[in-house]
Amino acid sequence: MSNDLRRYLLLTAIIAGAVILAVIIFVMLPSGGDNDATTTVTSLEEMQMDPPSDYIQQLTNVIYNHPDPYVKERAIFTLTEIALRKEDNEKITPLLTDIALHKQDANLQSAAYANLDLIKSVVPEAPQTFMDVSVQGSLGPGRNVTVTVNLTSLKQPSRTIVGIPNLPEGLEIQPPQIVDVTLVPGTPSFIPFTVRVVSPGTYTIPVYSLISYNRVESQQMKKHITLRVTATGGEIISTE
Repeated sequence: MSNDLRRYLLLTAIIAGAVILAVIIFVMLPSGGDNDATTTVTSLEEMQMDPPSDYIQQLTNVIYNHPDPYVKERAIFTLTEIALRKEDNEKITPLLTDIALHKQDANLQSAAYANLDLIKSVVPEAPQTFMDVSVQGSLGPGRNVTVTVNLTSLKQPSRTIVGIPNLPEGLEIQPPQIVDVTLVPGTPSFIPFTVRVVSPGTYTIPVYSLISYNRVESQQMKKHITLRVTATGGEIISTE
């Protein structure tokens, strides 16, 4: 075999190897589109004006994969705006919750929290916990009555706080004023507070509860009981 033929075969093998390597690299590279640097704030604004049918998937790719933190943050706001307009808020709430709870990026977490609050302000969530309040006992100066809070939750809270922190003058409460409660979904929980009537008058008792389901989801409730106390007795005027 001549030297020229050997050189020709060697060169052919090198070229073929280079081509194969290039094909392998090309196949292994991530595809372009909304998960690379081609997405800009301008393109997000254009998508917001005329969103494609798969806008959730496209914007999710931007949020998780774009190299520019600002574009990722803007994509969260774009996603929420489109979803609210299309009434798709339930479809994106799990994504925003996941970002708020687990994403190791303070700016993205703040954006997710802000957009979850925005969704709640536009489309209030159905309550997951319900509260009723009642009064037991005989009213009158120098007497004790029991204010009972009844809580029933549909889902498991991470923490529940119930209390009567601000009583009007003329009433006294035996400690504790605020208590932690363990709720079991579907099972009513009764929390009693002992209130002493010091003098006659008309009193409004505020009862508060704060139920936290996680760092993102919470529910706050407030009830009032109005009592009219006379020198010889009294009555419950209203509970609301």
